[in-house]
Amino acid sequence: MTTPDQLAAIFERIAEGKHTKADVEALQQALRLGNHQDLVQVGKYNVNISEGQDIYIGDRIFHGLDAEAIKEAVRAVLQEQTYRSDITTQQHSKLETRGIGNTGSHPKLVPYLEWLIRHHNRLELRGVREIQGYPTVPLEKVYVALKGDRASSTERLNAYEALKREEQYLFSILPLIEEEFTAQEIKEELGFIRRQILVGHPLMPSLVERDRLPSDFSFQSEVITLGEAFQHERWLVILGDPGSGKTTLARWLTVKLAQAMLTKADNVIVSLGEVDPEVKESSKTVNLGPTRLPVLLRVSDYAEAYEKEPLMLIDYLGYHPWFGQFPSHSGERLEPQSMNALIKNHLRRGEAVIILDGLDEITGSTTREDIVREIETFIEDWVNGKGQTKSQQLNNYWWDLLDFGSPVSTGGNQIIITSRIVGYHASPLRGNLTHVTIEPMRRVAVEHFCDTWTLAIYQQIRPNNPPEVIEEIAASESQALKSAIYDPERPRIRELASNPLLVTILGLVFHSRGSLPQHRAELYQLAMEILIEDWRKTGLTAEELIMVLSPLAAYIHQNYPTGLIEHRELKELVAKYLQESPSFRSQDQIMHEKVENFLRIVREDVGLLAARGEFLYGFLHLTFQEYLAALYLVRSEATAGEEIIARLGDPRWREPILLALGHVSSAWGPVAYETMLRALLDADDPLEDLLPRTSLLIVAAMDEMVTVSEAIVQEVAQKLLSTYANRNRLIRFESLRKQIENAFSQLYSPRNSNAIEKWLCEILRNPPQVELDLAPAAATLIRQQKWFTPAIAQALLEALPHDNGAWNYPINQCVQDIITPQPEHKEPTPPKLPTEEEWETLKANDFTKYQELKTNVAIAQAAYRDQKDKYDRLVQQKAIDLPVTHLPFRKALQQNPSLVDRIKSNPAWLRLIVALYGGYYNYKAPEVLREYRDIVLFLLKPDKLRQDEIARNREYYIGDFGADDPVYNAAVYLDVGMGGKLDKVKILPEFKIEAIYRDSPLTNRILSAIRKDEPTESLIPYLRNLWTNSKHSEQQADAFIALAALGEDVISVLENTPATSDNQKVFKLIFDELSQLKEFLRDPITRALQAEVELPEPLIHPEKLKTKNGQIILTIFCF
Repeated sequence: MTTPDQLAAIFERIAEGKHTKADVEALQQALRLGNHQDLVQVGKYNVNISEGQDIYIGDRIFHGLDAEAIKEAVRAVLQEQTYRSDITTQQHSKLETRGIGNTGSHPKLVPYLEWLIRHHNRLELRGVREIQGYPTVPLEKVYVALKGDRASSTERLNAYEALKREEQYLFSILPLIEEEFTAQEIKEELGFIRRQILVGHPLMPSLVERDRLPSDFSFQSEVITLGEAFQHERWLVILGDPGSGKTTLARWLTVKLAQAMLTKADNVIVSLGEVDPEVKESSKTVNLGPTRLPVLLRVSDYAEAYEKEPLMLIDYLGYHPWFGQFPSHSGERLEPQSMNALIKNHLRRGEAVIILDGLDEITGSTTREDIVREIETFIEDWVNGKGQTKSQQLNNYWWDLLDFGSPVSTGGNQIIITSRIVGYHASPLRGNLTHVTIEPMRRVAVEHFCDTWTLAIYQQIRPNNPPEVIEEIAASESQALKSAIYDPERPRIRELASNPLLVTILGLVFHSRGSLPQHRAELYQLAMEILIEDWRKTGLTAEELIMVLSPLAAYIHQNYPTGLIEHRELKELVAKYLQESPSFRSQDQIMHEKVENFLRIVREDVGLLAARGEFLYGFLHLTFQEYLAALYLVRSEATAGEEIIARLGDPRWREPILLALGHVSSAWGPVAYETMLRALLDADDPLEDLLPRTSLLIVAAMDEMVTVSEAIVQEVAQKLLSTYANRNRLIRFESLRKQIENAFSQLYSPRNSNAIEKWLCEILRNPPQVELDLAPAAATLIRQQKWFTPAIAQALLEALPHDNGAWNYPINQCVQDIITPQPEHKEPTPPKLPTEEEWETLKANDFTKYQELKTNVAIAQAAYRDQKDKYDRLVQQKAIDLPVTHLPFRKALQQNPSLVDRIKSNPAWLRLIVALYGGYYNYKAPEVLREYRDIVLFLLKPDKLRQDEIARNREYYIGDFGADDPVYNAAVYLDVGMGGKLDKVKILPEFKIEAIYRDSPLTNRILSAIRKDEPTESLIPYLRNLWTNSKHSEQQADAFIALAALGEDVISVLENTPATSDNQKVFKLIFDELSQLKEFLRDPITRALQAEVELPEPLIHPEKLKTKNGQIILTIFCF
């Protein structure tokens, strides 16, 4: 049995890092026996091993005898021992150098720290042409957040093994490879095979989440700050794309560690705003842990030295440069042997932070694996909580006990490794390392970056101005830049602002112009010019670079969804594209040099094209790949149309095509440009009858186009309307209807509105005989989009004969909408959005609810934009009235109001006039009452059923009543009168001159009778005569309607009418007018009764009329 003294000794040995496997087994044995209580003293705590197989340390309890319980207990002891050691160290420092341990005695320490700070505390700002050279900005803040990776070390190892198996299989199928290739060629072929695999599978499965939208409710990846990661993770791998800020992050961390050590601070204290990209300024501070020595090196430098002479990483430290520059003091390089000794000394004491930048930048797969193994060995030997090199015995058993305690509390050695994402799993680091990926910059970080960047620019270009003047100018420009980036109408620019490099490019474009270009193609062109500025040292001109990059981008876009291309293939393509340039033909040596220069720049600098992994390349951002691919499509006026048409069916090419159309609208002459657009519209598309793809595409590109002719606009509109007029198709394909309506909304922009208005008026007045549905289809769009103008109002009046019951008489409804007073237009209120803090709190506490609210907010914002657009159109348009020149009866009543009194005082006259001319406003009472009833029924449902209803009809409830509380908002909507609609419904119907919207061929005779105050019966002979003898179908139809309104026996009139073809036309007109009258009367009857009513059909449709002995038999329901 282990005695208390023996247990105390075991704990002491564990705390000192001198314990053995036997000590651990003895501790487990003591727990297993558990039939007594042992009390030992370690540090300031009593450690109590109790009868219940528990360990009590102070007031904390650790249950069980398993390894985890023992580890937790040991951690508490280690933390206490570290606490005592820190106190002793601090007391010792006060007596000597007031530093960490005895570091102040090393003569190279201070010069080394000063060199680190001097060399890394500022960032270069490239592309500012007002300044010679590269201005710099203080490296004061980390602008990116990190996302936790759900992958375990086992997953990473499995991904690596899967990659190896695929390599071996592909390599095994090469026939007789030993006989055909040398050893060096075999090695190269293996590397090529590996890279080809990575082109197809660049990410290990767990890292695909970097680009995944947050739709997976089952798992929430943790987003953490650099400060949080550095505080708690001793072994940390930071993965990110080119330009995402990996190296900047590493340099910032180096500077902060060096500054703390140089000032002899006990801990590294930074502002919360420096490490949290969501915080702009804060008085709060973050403790990054005990002060330790920073060691920053590029892995590629170590790999290069390793190829010359294999050496362990521990022996290379101190000999390493930073982009060719070595630590120096007063112009003299610090002796590398002395630097190595300095670093080893701090590692032995557990007082070093090793930062390895660019694990992916090693060339050669064999060297890469060697370097990875060397790094793993270094981690096992040196990166732990105490700094001691571990024995083999401890490595096999309990070596990780030394690493208990987070770095912020226990200090110890720590390692940070950065790498690009692509291909990391080709040679991942094994072991229990924490992996995080760099998140795209969030808005707070982007805006703070804009502020800092703009201020730094003006400090450089106006050094003699007073600081307050510079700050005011910079703040004004920064605010304008932020507004341009986050313009709600230009979401693609917002997407581009995803990392510090790309935000810098947007800033440079804005600074040089004072604004961001309205068209994306122009913006990308300017951004591309900035990115290729450094590539001039390749010896290629800008034109030659485009000649290489545009076909390369198209090739990658077409063949590699991953956006990656392997080194060998890239080299061949670059040579091929340069060879096609007239200036390089037959100049193999010059071309070879330019190809090598091109690839070298790609490897060393982050430009348009960047190294994304080991001999793997891709464009900096998909946007630039798409834009360059677009330039390839339209490289020739002769072939541009064919190139675009060939890719119309490929959704991946949609963005390049839009950008191509935008580019040529300014780069080409108007004739060539319009010729290409007509070729697209006239192209043979097998889906044209079902889906007008080309027309929809051109509409989508309108925002990208600098100019487009009126003829093209009208031809596009014609094709879209022809599809829209096919009601049967629209009924079956609801999404197509919405797509075309959205396209028309976009097409009816300020610059195209005149062309669309003229075209609509022509369609309404003269619809093609083969497409009579075009007029009601156009009226449906006009009513839905609120496109009411004086010209369109006049065209609608003239189009009334073309109205169609199958479309629910949209021309009549448009005219009634124009004449009916509407409730006062109230500007839509933007949806209420949670604050950033509220978003983060909800995300942390209830991720499912967070996702649901995100969706609801997106729907509410889209509905608000649509409502605001319609409101703006209603406000901007002038009060519209119908032209009285087309309404002689209305004009006559306006000139002699006493006639109105005669009409209103005589029910017979009132029935006749209303049947022929209208005269009641249409407040849509049936629809309003139905909406009221439906909302009441919805509110009366139990909460669970209401939520189900909202989920099924999200666009209606969220779009109309908001994302925050649609149930409450729906109740408020009813309480306040449904936006004024209920008040209108309560108005009793009254005949109004202003509500007359039709005219009749009977007007002259009717006006004569009213003026003479004749009774309505005086008209009956005249009406019967017209019915029998008139040669004008419109006169006959109106005579029939008038007889019916006056109560005459119209059924007997019909029975005596022969069924000739001319009469069939008259019957069709009668049916249409009665159907329209029925729809017209629904509102006044509902308002009169204050209840919904269902009016009967006026008569059987003419197509179903029965004939008997040449006579027409109709059934008419009089209402």
